[in-house]
Amino acid sequence: MKRNVAYAFVSLLLIVAPATAGDDSLRNVLQSRYAEIKKAMAAHDGAGLQAILAPDFRSVDISGQSETGPEMIAEVNALKPDPNRWSETILVKIDGSVDAATVEQRYRMKTVKVAAGGTSHKVEMITLSTNT
Repeated sequence: MKRNVAYAFVSLLLIVAPATAGDDSLRNVLQSRYAEIKKAMAAHDGAGLQAILAPDFRSVDISGQSETGPEMIAEVNALKPDPNRWSETILVKIDGSVDAATVEQRYRMKTVKVAAGGTSHKVEMITLSTNT
């Protein structure tokens, strides 16, 4: 696998509606944007993802490797559908303003993979990341 999971969002810049970090409306806007990203990724909707990502989007993983929006979209589009996958993104902490926000998030994913011999294996992954 090129990366562990393309669904862990790191260094993700979202365009947000006017609000402040202390305002519940900012949390609501961001939760909505994360839901849009999840939906677009599941549908392999490259145009939808491109519309959500900031023009200078760059994802950086824990090894320091980075990829652009178009690279990430190509990676997502190459993933095989997984009907067993369940995931959730929880926005743990939000700091920001009208122009930009920093979000600490927890992403949790569960699935079942079947080995070549037919044995099922439960998989669970939890990532913590900071998105700016």
